[in-house]
Amino acid sequence: MSKRKIAHLVDVLLAVNDVSNTSLTYTTTEDLICEAAEECLQVLLEQDTMLEIEAPVCGDIHDQYPDLLRIFNQCGYPPDRPYLFLGDYVDRAMYPTL
Repeated sequence: MSKRKIAHLVDVLLAVNDVSNTSLTYTTTEDLICEAAEECLQVLLEQDTMLEIEAPVCGDIHDQYPDLLRIFNQCGYPPDRPYLFLGDYVDRAMYPTL
């Protein structure tokens, strides 16, 4: 995925911060999300399995994308701020990914 495409995806995903547009359905495509997920997988595979990090360590967000954005808005965005998310944060929300 090119840097330009990544920047576009970040812009699209963060556009949900705009309270007048809270639906990802109208802002991105499934193909772009799948491509981003594959890119994320490659990054994760390159990282160590044991990390020493400082807070914030975040609890289960149950796939609540607005909650994720709220955390980033209050604490800072990656990669400037590392995070550890605990729990099964998929399939229990209004916006399930699986």
